[in-house]
Order: sequence, then C-alpha cells, then structure tokens
Amino acid sequence: ELRVDPGLEGVQVAPARHFLDGHDDFSPPRDAERYRGLMAAAGQALALATGHGPAALTDLEGRRPYVAEEDVAVLGLNREPSDARDYAVERFDESRIARWSLAMVRALGVRAAAEQIRARMEAAPLDGFWIHVDADVLDQAVMPAVDSPNPGGLGFAELTEALSVLLASPRAVGLELTIYDPELDPSGAAGDGLATSVVEAFAGARARPRQGVPARPPLAEVLESPSSAAEHAQALRLYGQFVGDWELDVTDHAADGTRRTRHGEWRFGWILEGRA
Repeated sequence: ELRVDPGLEGVQVAPARHFLDGHDDFSPPRDAERYRGLMAAAGQALALATGHGPAALTDLEGRRPYVAEEDVAVLGLNREPSDARDYAVERFDESRIARWSLAMVRALGVRAAAEQIRARMEAAPLDGFWIHVDADVLDQAVMPAVDSPNPGGLGFAELTEALSVLLASPRAVGLELTIYDPELDPSGAAGDGLATSVVEAFAGARARPRQGVPARPPLAEVLESPSSAAEHAQALRLYGQFVGDWELDVTDHAADGTRRTRHGEWRFGWILEGRA
C-alpha cells in the first residue's frame, strides 16, 4: 500500500496522507470475534487515522479525525476474492478516500497515477502531505518478507517511479516504510531491493524539477542544529559523543547460524538542539 496522509505530530501542517499499500487498512472484519486477540491496530491504521474506531485510539486530545478522509489517497490497492467475504470492504468503497487500485495503476501507468495523486495533493488547501509505504504493495515474488504477501503487486522499479514523483513535491514532508520483516528475508535480497528503491526514489526526486507550488526548505534543514542546547549539554553527552560521520561494518547473524557482513556509513547529528 502506498498512502499519502496529512501531517506529522509536531510539524504544523494541514494534514494529508498518501498510502502505497496492497491493503486498505480500513475495512473491519465481518466476524470481529473470530479475530479477537489476533488483529492489531496496524491492520486498521487508516480507519483509526480517519476517526473510525474506539475513542482511546481515534480521539486523543480531542483531535478526531487526525486525517480527513477526503485528504487521503491510496495507490496500489490489490484485493483478493476472499477480501469481500472476510472484510466489510464496502465501508472503504463508500468512504471519501481517493483510491488508485492496482488495476487502475496498470491501466494508467505508475508515473501517470502518481502524478494524478500529486496534483490532487498540491491543489488541496494543505500545507503538506505524508507518504506511508507498506512493503506489501510489492509483488510477493520480489517482496515475500511481509505478513500478508500479495501476488501481482508493484515491482521495485515501479515503486521507485511512484515515490520519485511524490517526493519531488515541495508539499511532501516525510515518508515512513512499514511491514518489512527481516526474519522472513534470510538472504537479505528483498530488503536490499526495498532499500535501493527508496534511495533511488529520493535521488530521482532531487533531480526532478519542482513546479506549481512555492518551494519549501527540506525538513532536515528546518530541524537540524549545529550543536546541542547549552543547558542540556551534560545530559546529552551519552549520545552526543557519537555526533559526526562514522564508517562501520555491520554483521547480521541469521537463525541458521550464517553471518553476513556489510560495510556502511553512520551519521549522527543534532535535531532541535537535542530537544526532540
């Protein structure tokens, strides 16, 4: 699933969200008792964010809904025949959430579908939108390391193309990546492909001209600080000692006893002078 959602806690934006996801994360199970104790809130994330569910989760500080349905767009919804039997999918279909199903994406092309979503978000009276990427939007042939793998989903190149279009918008304030389970990916191939797709999407977004809306500084430039707050300097030394650029070797130990070592870089810096 790929969703575009409004806003971030602590960032002053009128909320909008974009979801890339193979599931709608909105439709409740028809037999709630059957799934009691088995289904987590994550499976209803979009429903909760748009105000559907118990007040303990949907109305924190009286903010229901956190995101208006009409400010959400979903790309890559991939339903199986059993979904309508087991879940009340009509609730999602009757909502005001904009959706580009996998069939629509195939008909339009990934780039055209993403451009339509970006245009919708930029035309709305919003200060920004948040991108949610659920790894199960990818085809199970390339991404088996998820709890609900889907056949016929996007390929890595298609995910990169969609994300590069969305990330190029100055209204895009952030991105989250969910569901990938490294325990289901012993070789690391699926994770490497996913990471490469996201990195290439950011690189493609930087190279893409931003037109139509006023430019905003990258989020990192807004939050980054050259040093910590003086009054908290002593308390922040525990992690502050690592601020800087580091080279490292990371060794993963698999359950079967095999090891895999990779070289990388680790960069630490201050956000909001250490007050975040």
